[in-house]
Amino acid sequence: LRRMTVVNKGVNVGMKPTRRRWADGKKSRDKFQNLKAELWWDLRDRLRCTHEHWTFITTEGAKGKAHKLEDMILLPEDDKELTSQISLPLYIPLETGKIQIESKRQLKARIGADSPDHAEGLIISLAPPPRAGGSDRSVGMI
Repeated sequence: LRRMTVVNKGVNVGMKPTRRRWADGKKSRDKFQNLKAELWWDLRDRLRCTHEHWTFITTEGAKGKAHKLEDMILLPEDDKELTSQISLPLYIPLETGKIQIESKRQLKARIGADSPDHAEGLIISLAPPPRAGGSDRSVGMI
């Protein structure tokens, strides 16, 4: 909440990705077409970490992998709309090697689904705040 009151700028998912460096050593700007793709990928990565951690603790370490709490995400189990929307958008590997998320128009044409508003609200909540003194986004909290 503090971040929302201090920074009253919206999140433009069409902007360039952040300056984050991923576990594979790649920078977000080399990996993603735009901030939207990076945020969706961040959610994907957090869900993967959560699954691996849950498997680790429930199988006494026989399977899975331990992760730091800040690398995981816990979703409300009663929000069926959110959980059904998370898996709707596809990612598209571009010829440049970057990742793009399909547009709302492409999603509607492919499955006839409306905009995944609940899931988009979640990815926007993962967006780091803009850097002080500039319109570009920093590494932030992701």
